[in-house]
Amino acid sequence: MMRFLLLFGLQIMCIASVSNAQAYDTVLYQKANNFLMQGDYDNALMLFKKLATTTPANYEVVKTYVYASQLRSDFTTALQYGEPLLKSAQADDQLYQIMAAVYSSIGENKKVEKTYKEGIQRFPNSGKLYAELGEWYASQKKENVAIATWEQGIAFAPQEANNYYYATKYYATFNQPFWVIIYGEVFANIDKLSNRNTEVRKLIIDAYKQLLSEPKLLQAAAAQSSFAQAQLTTFWEQRSRFNEGITPEVIAQVRELLLADWQRNQYNNKTPWHIINWWVTLQQQSYLAAYNKWLLGAYGSYEKWQQQYPTEANNFWKWMRSNIYKVPPAQYYHK
Repeated sequence: MMRFLLLFGLQIMCIASVSNAQAYDTVLYQKANNFLMQGDYDNALMLFKKLATTTPANYEVVKTYVYASQLRSDFTTALQYGEPLLKSAQADDQLYQIMAAVYSSIGENKKVEKTYKEGIQRFPNSGKLYAELGEWYASQKKENVAIATWEQGIAFAPQEANNYYYATKYYATFNQPFWVIIYGEVFANIDKLSNRNTEVRKLIIDAYKQLLSEPKLLQAAAAQSSFAQAQLTTFWEQRSRFNEGITPEVIAQVRELLLADWQRNQYNNKTPWHIINWWVTLQQQSYLAAYNKWLLGAYGSYEKWQQQYPTEANNFWKWMRSNIYKVPPAQYYHK
């Protein structure tokens, strides 16, 4: 939860001016932001208090004061200014994040849940609210409710990476490798640069090994839905390829066969899937092989390939970094 708030803080603290009807001291606001980014909460709070007192109708100023108070563990001030702000027409999803964190810090669990739910009702497409509520449910040992919440986040806010991350880890823990592969690959493409990327890519290759080493598990996964069947039929038909080892190279070969089968059977007309379309784009750019090496090579094989073919690897990664992965709406199949 705090990680999301920190990211939120870094985003808003760099704003040199706040668009709001009530005028305020922009120089003082920037100084307060600078103190906050430096971790000097005492000086930040001193200045934000002055700003909030002199411009109480400036929503962003007061919200930032609430946020700074939460970081400083001054929950009394955070509640004093934050609770009335929640009732205002200006309240945004970030404020719900902040106030849920405040309630969590003081052990008000019912208010944590209530705040997140009210935020989601008000902002049904706010992916971070789903992600944080699911994370909170998991901390309360309510894993079934947590995964249902992350799934809602994936359905209603498909571009938010964190719901895929938590769902991937959940399915890895609860022995559902198919969904580890599906959601893990989406996460790996949305969040290419964080440390969690390597973690998730390792889960993906582990899930492939688990799924392909247990025929009954593969059959059961394929029987879940027409979407799963379309994804896994090729792997079932090609399972003999793995008799001598389930390696990234062989998995990549079968993934390319899956792409050919998907196009030949026109599965995109029945269950369009953005990852498959991404493969097509990569293939058109002559990067599909490199992509599979990257996705399936988290245990070291991709690094070895990078060392052997630095030019190809650099070109591929330059392309990946410059092409943002976008998840289209209405492609949610885990119902």
